[in-house]
Amino acid sequence: MSWRDVEAHTQSRPLVLPSSARDLKRKLRALLLGARDTGELSSPHKDIHETLTTLREPRPSLADKLKARSLHQGACCLEGGDPNRSRDPAGRHLRRSDGAWFDFSITVREIDSQVEVLTYRFEIRFPPGFGAPFLRFDHNLPEVVGGKPATEPRSHLHPGHDDLRVPTPQMSPEEIMRILVYELRPERAKLKTPTPFEIGWYKDTHMLLTGSG
Repeated sequence: MSWRDVEAHTQSRPLVLPSSARDLKRKLRALLLGARDTGELSSPHKDIHETLTTLREPRPSLADKLKARSLHQGACCLEGGDPNRSRDPAGRHLRRSDGAWFDFSITVREIDSQVEVLTYRFEIRFPPGFGAPFLRFDHNLPEVVGGKPATEPRSHLHPGHDDLRVPTPQMSPEEIMRILVYELRPERAKLKTPTPFEIGWYKDTHMLLTGSG
């Protein structure tokens, strides 16, 4: 079975979405503020309000891709932090109380009083000892009709490495936000002792990255 066979099932999942981008932003903001009130987030209310923004016009590089697919009419972006491919903690982001921090971007299109999710990117970075440096949930734009075939599932997870992709079902932005805020936390008060394999793997990886091998 290929990833395209899997995708035929994962992309058919119906999503419950609000009727407008404004309502989606309101729901996400309420979720984040609620998480601050209950202690899951350490970002102050002021930072949450300032970090969650709307771009009525997508950034130029994305706008060109939307136009190539005839998806630009009614499209806008919701962002929770700065675009941060370098994972620089100095950029705007939202922070959990356990030290993990995340940002996200969502592109939606409003059609007939309904929101269509075109693409999203949610990435969370973990403090040392969590087992993975980061996780990222991606939902790509659909393929261009007659264009170059996609080389990866439209919805996928990067489990700590940009070149590893695991197919996932398409999810609503609110569903993923709940995972980032409330889940993806160690189930033990004390982290599990790594196995000899893991210790050796981390050491070998460190040597490869630093050129000391």
